[in-house]
Amino acid sequence: MTSINAPNIHVYGVDGSDSDALDLNIKEISSDTNFCSKYQITYMNSFNWARVMIQSVHYFYAYFAHMKSGKKTSVGFVVPTGAMGNYVACYLSYLMGLPISPLIAATNSNDIIHRFFQKREFTKKEISMTISPSMDIQQPYNFEVKKK
Repeated sequence: MTSINAPNIHVYGVDGSDSDALDLNIKEISSDTNFCSKYQITYMNSFNWARVMIQSVHYFYAYFAHMKSGKKTSVGFVVPTGAMGNYVACYLSYLMGLPISPLIAATNSNDIIHRFFQKREFTKKEISMTISPSMDIQQPYNFEVKKK
């Protein structure tokens, strides 16, 4: 985005992690259609349904490439968790009938997804900056736990 030289393109950064950006209520702003229309705002992030649908195509492509190789088996994927958009796309592909087995959610020391599935614990911890910044998240956009 920073290489696009157009007067109507503005790139903004957040000093911090993806979870810090989420604290700016990006979801709330992007779902306010009147505000977005008035200020001509568009976005593409992992909580955007169109992006998740586009990402699901990658899994179909990988599956058909695998099948073309002559191996008539299912295909498994290990997907980095991060904001969970890519994982949701893979899972959506599975729900659409793609024979995916296994589907593994990879995580790093920022393990909120692992803690949720293992212990049902969904509490934010301090972000640990790692060599995999797309997984340095403590509040995945595409994974919400409703409190009772």
